[in-house]
Amino acid sequence: MNIFRVNGKKVRTNLFGIYKLWNGNDYPKNKRVVSVPFGKWDGEVFDELIAEGYTSIRFVETSTAVRGYHNVYAFCAGRR
Repeated sequence: MNIFRVNGKKVRTNLFGIYKLWNGNDYPKNKRVVSVPFGKWDGEVFDELIAEGYTSIRFVETSTAVRGYHNVYAFCAGRR
């Protein structure tokens, strides 16, 4: 996880890194799970979540039935 300073807040994230595969079943406790819409860049969702006040954003991906396609999700925590 990297730490970025955005608008004076420290934000922990793995954006611009390698996302771990998530099986889609084990939901993390006390975190919001957000799906990244198809065609939207992860950075756009990252900016939206920072605007909502989250300070810890971890991206994960799941594989789909279609070869080569992956769904991306963000686990968010630390909202103030």
